[in-house]
Amino acid sequence: MTLRTRLVKLEAKNAPTLEGPRVIMFNACWRDDDDNLQSIGQFAKVLTGAGWETITRATDEPDAEFRLRAETMAGDAQAGSAWAMAALRRKHAPLDPA
Repeated sequence: MTLRTRLVKLEAKNAPTLEGPRVIMFNACWRDDDDNLQSIGQFAKVLTGAGWETITRATDEPDAEFRLRAETMAGDAQAGSAWAMAALRRKHAPLDPA
């Protein structure tokens, strides 16, 4: 049995199920001055090929980019390309003249 054949069999045996959550998001919640509920993702548990991994949002990372990063890690190809584009826009954004 070749290594490639063995890997294919092991991956098929340990393939993650498509049912159930692949990303569990943990948010910080608060009320603003107008008493509206606000929230932002702080960390997430992501089901990857290696099992459940924990990721944390960077202090300067927008919530939308963090959520896209989590979905990308979980294997969502469409989210992956959207996250890459958002990261490029953020990296090449013009400096704020303030």
